[in-house]
Amino acid sequence: MWWPRAGLDNRAGGPRSVLYGHGPRLDRIIATWEVVVPNRTVRTTVALPADLIAAADRVVREGRARSRSALLATALQHELAALDRSALDAAFAPLADDLDYQSEAIILSEEFAAADWEALQLGKD
Repeated sequence: MWWPRAGLDNRAGGPRSVLYGHGPRLDRIIATWEVVVPNRTVRTTVALPADLIAAADRVVREGRARSRSALLATALQHELAALDRSALDAAFAPLADDLDYQSEAIILSEEFAAADWEALQLGKD
C-alpha cells in the first residue's frame, strides 16, 4: 500500500502504526508514525582494546550474545540511548533553578493529586 502523505511504500517498510483520532479527512486525523526500515547491515572496521575483544569473545562463547557484532550493536544502541537521555536531562536542568517553573509544577501537582490517586487505585485492580 502506498502512503502518499508519508512518502513511503509499506512494501519497503512503511508506516507500522495505527492511526489515532477521528474525522472525515486524513489531514485531520492525528497519527503516530513509526517507520519500519528493513535492518541494513554495513560492514565497518573499528579499533578496540584487546581486553574488550577478549571479553566480547568470552561472552559469545558462553552463549550470552549471538555474535561479536550483535554484542557491539546492542552496546552501541544502549550507549546512544544513554547519550540521548543525558541530552534531555541537560535540556531540562535549567528548570531546577527556575522558581516560576517550580511554583507552577507544585500547583499542577496539587491540582492533579486526586486524579493521580484514583489512577493509582485503578491500576491496582
